[in-house]
Amino acid sequence: MQNHGEKIAEKYLISLGYRILERNFRYKNWGEIDLICRYKNEFVFVEVRERNNLNFGRPEESVGREKFRKIARVARIYLSRNATDCDFRFEVVSIFNGKVYNLDTS
Repeated sequence: MQNHGEKIAEKYLISLGYRILERNFRYKNWGEIDLICRYKNEFVFVEVRERNNLNFGRPEESVGREKFRKIARVARIYLSRNATDCDFRFEVVSIFNGKVYNLDTS
C-alpha cells in the first residue's frame, strides 16, 4: 500500500514523463522498491523518503548502504525477469513538508 509520500512522488514523476511500472515491488524478504519506472529508455528504481522536519537530517540522508544494497538486490531480480540488456539507474525522491525538493533527472 502506498503511503502519502509515495503518492506525491508518483504524481511528480508522471509530470516529468516517467511511466510507473510497479509500486512497492517486493521480492521474498529481500527488500522492497517503492516505485519502478520507465523514463525514456531506462528503468528507474525509486526510493521515496519523506520528512516533515529536519531533526534527523534531510530525507535522502536516511538511505544508507544497507538499504541501497537491498534495493540493488531486488532490482537485479526485477531486471532479470523484465528486461534484457537495458540501462537503469537508482533515484531517491526526497519530500519535505509535502513537496518534492530534489530529484536528479540527468
